Amino acid sequence: MQGIGDVYSLLRFNVSTLPYAVASARLRLYAIEGGGEEVRVHTATGGNWQEQQFTGSYFGFPPITAPGLLMSAVAEVHSGTWVEFDVTQLVHRTGVYNFALQSRSIDEVLFSSREGNFPPQLVLTLAAPAGTDPTPTATPVVSPTATNTPTPIATSTPTSTMTNTPIATNTPTVTPTPTATATNTSSPTQTPIGGGPKTALLVGSSSNTGDQAVISRLESLGYTVTLISASAVTAADATGKSVVLISASASASAVGTKLRDVTVPLINWHEALYDDLGMSSIAGSYVTNLTQVAITNPSHPLAAAGLSGTTTVLTSSAWMTYGNPAGDAIVVATVPGNSAQAMIFAYEQGSTMAGMAAPARRIGFFFRGTAPTVANANGWNLFESALTWAAGGTVSVSPTPTPTLTATPTSSPTATNTPIATNTPPATPVSGTSTVRANGGGGAQTVSGTTWQACSSSGNCSGR
Repeated sequence: MQGIGDVYSLLRFNVSTLPYAVASARLRLYAIEGGGEEVRVHTATGGNWQEQQFTGSYFGFPPITAPGLLMSAVAEVHSGTWVEFDVTQLVHRTGVYNFALQSRSIDEVLFSSREGNFPPQLVLTLAAPAGTDPTPTATPVVSPTATNTPTPIATSTPTSTMTNTPIATNTPTVTPTPTATATNTSSPTQTPIGGGPKTALLVGSSSNTGDQAVISRLESLGYTVTLISASAVTAADATGKSVVLISASASASAVGTKLRDVTVPLINWHEALYDDLGMSSIAGSYVTNLTQVAITNPSHPLAAAGLSGTTTVLTSSAWMTYGNPAGDAIVVATVPGNSAQAMIFAYEQGSTMAGMAAPARRIGFFFRGTAPTVANANGWNLFESALTWAAGGTVSVSPTPTPTLTATPTSSPTATNTPIATNTPPATPVSGTSTVRANGGGGAQTVSGTTWQACSSSGNCSGR
C-alpha cells in the first residue's frame, strides 16, 4: 500500500542440527524492486502464526502490531541486489526464528520469496570448539517449514529461451514487376519542434532494468540522458532539458512536488506522484498481469499514428501504471475494460489540471517496473510519440509506395521453424524457509518469464 505508513512482512526459519556454536547470523534478502527508504528487521512477537491467517487487512495481527527487538536496518534498497541484516543477537542455537520486516516507504520494496530463484537466506557462521579446525564455517540454514502460501511476494521462476531455427525448403523464384499502383503502408513519422540537441532528465535508479531500457531507447533516438536519483534531483536540474521523465523506480516521497512547477515537458509513470505533480487530485495505482492497453482516442498524436482499440504493447505480462486525470486531461488509452483508469493521458500547456494550470505539456504513461524491458514495437512507438508530442512536435502517417510484385514460384514454399529450448536453470540458492506476505494485490502474473503468485487483496500484502 502507498502512503499508509508502516508495512510489515513476516519470515520464519527453522534452524536444526548445528554441530558448533553460532558465531554470527545474517538474514539475506534479494531485492527484485528497490526503494529509497529504510527497511528494518525486528523479532516477530507471537510466533505461532500461520500464513493462512493473513487473508484480510494487514493491520491488527498480534505478530506485527508490536514488533519486537530491532535487529538491523538498511537505509536504502537497490533493485537486483542482496540485502543483509545482522541478526546475531537473536540466533544462538537450534530453534524456530521469526522475523518481521518493517518498511516506512511509500514506494514498494519487493523481495524474492522462498518460491523464487533467490529465496531468503539465514546464513550462520559456526565457531568450532577448541581442539578442532579453528576456521569458522559458514553454514546456511536449509529447513523447510510446511505452510500454505496463499500470498507470497514476488516469486520468480527460471525461464526458457526459445531459439527458432528456420529450415526453409522449396524456395520460390520471385520476379518483381513494379507497377504504377502503390500500396500505402502506415509508417509513423515524428517531427520534433526546433533543431537543437535533444536532452532528457530521467529521475530513477541506475540498478533498475526498466530504467536502463528507457535510457537505451532515448540514446538510440539521439537524446543525451542525465540519470539522477529522487533524493538528489531539484527543479534546477530540469533547466535546459528537452524533457523530464520520472520513473516508478524513484522514491515518491523524495521527489514529492519538487518537479511540479518546472516549465519543461514532463512524462511520468510513477503512480504515487500524479497528485504531487498536479496531474490528478489523488495518487494513481497500477494493474498486474497485463500486456495490453485500450486506445480510446486514436486520432490524437499520442496514439502513435494509427493504433486503436485494444492493443498489445508488451511481449509478456508486467505491472502497468494508471492515473485518474482531472480538469482538461486528454485521455488516449485506458485499462482494457475500465475507462476510468487512464494509462496514457496528457495536458496541454496552460490547460487545467488538478488545482493548477499545466506549466508545460504533461503526460502520464503506463510503464512500470520491468515493463520497458518487454515493450514491443507498439509500446515503444507509443513512448516515442509521447516524447515527440511532449516536445511540441507532431506525429503523422506518411504513405510509403510499395511496388506490386508478380511471383513466379517454381514450387510451393515450405518453412519449418524448429524451436530449440534452452532452459536457464535457476541459481542454486542456499536458503532458509520464509513465510512472506507481499503488498501489491491482483492475480498471479508472469513478468519476463517470472511468475508472481497471487495476493488475496491489495490491502493485504506487504513489502512496500
